Amino acid sequence: MLYDSEDEVAPKLEKEAQCVHVGSVPKAGVKDLLFYVSDSDLFLKALNENNQGLASFEISLEKHEDPNWQVYEDFPGG
Repeated sequence: MLYDSEDEVAPKLEKEAQCVHVGSVPKAGVKDLLFYVSDSDLFLKALNENNQGLASFEISLEKHEDPNWQVYEDFPGG
């Protein structure tokens, strides 16, 4: 179910928030969706407008500065 929601929500966020979904990491009953975002306010607005498919999931957000895309480079295939 989360995979369906991810497939539906991520493209909308990319378009509306002008961001890039760079990966998803499942671990210990949690799934991290990683986005590179230039405008965090725009991202939050788009997330709030497109979270219908995520209503049954607990959502938490973290923000990290990564101007050189180092986190992305550390993933296989990055």
